[in-house]
Amino acid sequence: MQAAQLVLGLLVVVAVLVTAARQLRTPYPVLLLIGGVALGAIPGVPRIELPPDTLLALVLPPIVYVAAFFTPFRGFRQDIGNIGSLAIGLVLASIFAVAGVALAVVPGMTVPIAIALGAIVSPPDEVAATAVMQRLAVPRRLIALLDGEALLNDATALIVYRVSLTAAVTSVAVLTIQPLANFFVVAVGGIAIGLAVGWLIAQVRSRLEDVPVELTVSLATPYLAYVPADLLGVSGILAAVTAGLYLGRRSSRIMGSDVRVAGRAVWEMLIFLLNGVVFLMIGLEISALARSMDRAVLLELAAAGVLVSVTLIAVRAVWLAGIGVWQRLISHEQPPLRAAEIVVLSWSGMRGVVSLAAALAIPMAINDGSPLPARAAVIVVTFTVILVTLVGQGLTLPLVIKAVHLG
Repeated sequence: MQAAQLVLGLLVVVAVLVTAARQLRTPYPVLLLIGGVALGAIPGVPRIELPPDTLLALVLPPIVYVAAFFTPFRGFRQDIGNIGSLAIGLVLASIFAVAGVALAVVPGMTVPIAIALGAIVSPPDEVAATAVMQRLAVPRRLIALLDGEALLNDATALIVYRVSLTAAVTSVAVLTIQPLANFFVVAVGGIAIGLAVGWLIAQVRSRLEDVPVELTVSLATPYLAYVPADLLGVSGILAAVTAGLYLGRRSSRIMGSDVRVAGRAVWEMLIFLLNGVVFLMIGLEISALARSMDRAVLLELAAAGVLVSVTLIAVRAVWLAGIGVWQRLISHEQPPLRAAEIVVLSWSGMRGVVSLAAALAIPMAINDGSPLPARAAVIVVTFTVILVTLVGQGLTLPLVIKAVHLG
């Protein structure tokens, strides 16, 4: 009964806060985060505790799968250069920049854990940014770029995250040949499994004629790609993304219009609920951490989180400026990004669901049973980055868009 009451309470709070966000013309993740922090400060509100890797395995596969499935493939292919640069190059640059900062300012930090922290906070969450851009009628290309970036940056970051954590728990040097080779094995293996699952599901769905059964298969597909990939030690997220791209491109051939319409409605509701509950949980966890840690330690780690946030914003701005220079001077395959577009994209790097799930999925101990170094520090820094970027950038992005006359 208590679990049912908790779920009901979360859904009611999500509905109320999202309605308020729309009335206030504020990105709903921002208000959910603030509401979660306020709710968590109320005495007696229960803390939601999940096993470390549950959130990562439960929430991320459907989110990345449905984003891939509904991605317009033609637009994705036309801007693949910019998308690849942001989702791979920028993510890797952010990872190592954050790792350097963490090693310098976070007590007890090791190289593998610092790289894992970089991987946790490097992929932006596009939900808040795209909500603002759609409301202010920003050029469609920018929204497509953010959607395409979000499609692949999670996979890039989580592959590095997996490799660095493996090095941390096994005491293997993370910058040797073995972990670097593992990166490519994990990526290629995830893509291969995603293609295999996508092909198999396409064969099954093309033979189904019952709408509820088709929708059930659709809901199961991201997990059918993620679970075997994860069990085999390759990228489950990349498998889910690949399966989504494969099936999305073939959707008109393997399913009828009634299934496509019903499927979009079901998926939109599910992803909305997942995002809503997770953003609310982020706020609740921030309050719980603030109560459970020594104040001096908490403030020191929060300051490190602010420094990491500034680093992420600076690296993103420099990288996007570099893309603009490259397009104007060397590449003539597509219209270059304008200065106003670069400014808006630079300020659109809010962190959210992926960062939370990855931070909470860090193992408690290494192989010999001793505690994993700096685990609590990673979680506090991550939550600080989410708070700074989601609230700070989320609330000011409309002002930035209007200031550069883009919306």
